[in-house]
Amino acid sequence: MKNSGIRLFLLVNVLIAVTMVSCSQPYFEIPTLPNGEPDITKLSTTSVNPDPVRSSDSKFTVTAYLPNAHEGDKIAVQCLNKQVPKGGGKEGYLPISGTQKELTVGSDLKVSVTYTTAEAKLVQVGDDVLVVFGGKTASAQQKVTLTL
Repeated sequence: MKNSGIRLFLLVNVLIAVTMVSCSQPYFEIPTLPNGEPDITKLSTTSVNPDPVRSSDSKFTVTAYLPNAHEGDKIAVQCLNKQVPKGGGKEGYLPISGTQKELTVGSDLKVSVTYTTAEAKLVQVGDDVLVVFGGKTASAQQKVTLTL
C-alpha cells in the first residue's frame, strides 16, 4: 500500500511538471514589429490576361502581386489540374508535367508567367487549371477557366 501511494505521488508530480512545462511553450509565434506590435501582413493578389481566357486564345499570362516578398526572391510557379492520382483515390488538383517555372520577384513585388493553353491543358470549354505561386515569404494562386 505504501509503494502504491509513493507511485501515485510521483505520477501526480510528474504530470504537474509536464503540464507546467508544456504550458510555458507557445503554440505559435506571431511576427512582431521592432516596437512589439503584431506584424499583420498583406494578402497577395493575382490577375489574368486576357480575362477571361477564351477558346480562341493561344496563351494567357498570370501576374501575382506579392506584398510580403522581397525584390530578388525566387518564386516557383506551376499549373495544377484535376486528376486522379496514379495509385487511385479521389480526384484533386495535381501538377501538370512540364509547367514548373522559377521566377524572380521584381522591384514592384510582382511576378508574371505565361502559359500556352495547350501547355496548361486548357482544351475544351470549361477546362480549368490552378496556377500556384510559392516562395519562402509569399504565395498566391489563380484559377483559370477556358470559356467560349
